[in-house]
Amino acid sequence: MPDETSPPATRMAHSYMEIYLFLKIAICEKCTEGPLHLLPRNLPASAPEASTITVVTTCGNCQHSQEFLFDIPKDAMPTSPDDMTHINQSEIPSQLIDVAQWITLDQMLFEASTKESNAKLARRLAIKASLCLGEAIKFFDDPSNDLPPAEAFFLEATRSRFTQNPQLYSRQRILALRAKRPVATKSELS
Repeated sequence: MPDETSPPATRMAHSYMEIYLFLKIAICEKCTEGPLHLLPRNLPASAPEASTITVVTTCGNCQHSQEFLFDIPKDAMPTSPDDMTHINQSEIPSQLIDVAQWITLDQMLFEASTKESNAKLARRLAIKASLCLGEAIKFFDDPSNDLPPAEAFFLEATRSRFTQNPQLYSRQRILALRAKRPVATKSELS
């Protein structure tokens, strides 16, 4: 657990959407549960001049306030959790969310899409799930290996899940799942 007097570490984010998704799976540093809730009006409404932004969350379990610092590209435009813009326009894998967490996000978002009664919102959730699988694929750096490298797992818990069930992290399995998800049309992305 970090020292409460030390400042939070700065994390590299590719977009505001990546930050939203990171906060969806991040856990509270105090109770190690969550979920973390983004405080209202916490992200800037327009592109900030600085490349580092501060995000404050509160834990839904213990109400602990937690601060995160993110380095973000200066040209990244703020977005809402409902926006369907790309998460990471580069081919560089996330430094916030590991391969197992992307797969977890896919499962969470796709499951939410199947329970959503609003068809438009359900489609948006399913498309976001597909984008998460696309981010997971970016970790596969060896075309001859169907499994991601050890560096693709950032947490002991995700490394353990991989060790116990490596077949769940197969490139072919992830690609097959992604092929079943809807893809955003150009009009949906604008």
